[in-house]
Amino acid sequence: MAASPPTSVTCPVCGVVLSNEMELGEHKEVHAEQRAEGESTTAIHGCAFCPAKFRTPEELRDHHRVAHNR
Repeated sequence: MAASPPTSVTCPVCGVVLSNEMELGEHKEVHAEQRAEGESTTAIHGCAFCPAKFRTPEELRDHHRVAHNR
């Protein structure tokens, strides 16, 4: 029997692509904290290698290093 393909989910707030619903739930807590602290939750820095988006250039840089080995 063939394994089913991984199911990814996209955060409706910032567009970050996550592995599953559980990760999305954990990720949404970040946005709740950002709103509580008056921070922006808008992701405007897009990855050139995947659909992920980030709020700051630093977050994008960290993503490139971890996810894409760059």
